[in-house]
Amino acid sequence: MDWFRKTWIWWVAVLLGLSLRLAWAQWIVDGRRFPEDPLNPGPGRTFPVLVLELGGVWTDFELKASVDNFETLVYYIRSSDLVVDAGDPDVWIYFTDDISMNPRKWRKAEVGVPILDQLVNPANSEVAFVVVCPSHETAVDWSTWMFESNSQLVWSYVRYDGATLEMNNVNSNAKWRSLVPVTWRSERISP
Repeated sequence: MDWFRKTWIWWVAVLLGLSLRLAWAQWIVDGRRFPEDPLNPGPGRTFPVLVLELGGVWTDFELKASVDNFETLVYYIRSSDLVVDAGDPDVWIYFTDDISMNPRKWRKAEVGVPILDQLVNPANSEVAFVVVCPSHETAVDWSTWMFESNSQLVWSYVRYDGATLEMNNVNSNAKWRSLVPVTWRSERISP
């Protein structure tokens, strides 16, 4: 009987140790202390980092997010002006200007001002990509939808040249592109 009790206690200790080790590994990998609860995102990674391909004549964009496949919007911004209904007055948008003195430098776009108007040479500069870092100052409460484990969250964007949206091949609809965050962070990128 004494042997059985010692064996049982030994197995419980081994299993408890393995459980704690797995929990610790999860904390290190995820960068957070507790598993993320969709109803209470807590200290997890709640800031998505979105990289939008522009290029050519496209210098600006519209970006939308939804949790019901675009029946309604939880997020909507235009880089060329400020959208009020589902907007984000504190969005951080970074771009590079290939004609500037330092074409590697990330420039933070001024919210509500077209990126086109912020280029050194609007007629010849090309904005290949932009990096979008949404804030928590969104019109729709960010904590209800902006978290990494939200499997219903989808993003789309359309390119804009300062005058018109990019259209599909028959010019009947705007050419929206699907988008997923390249990463999620606990703080926004701030170069």
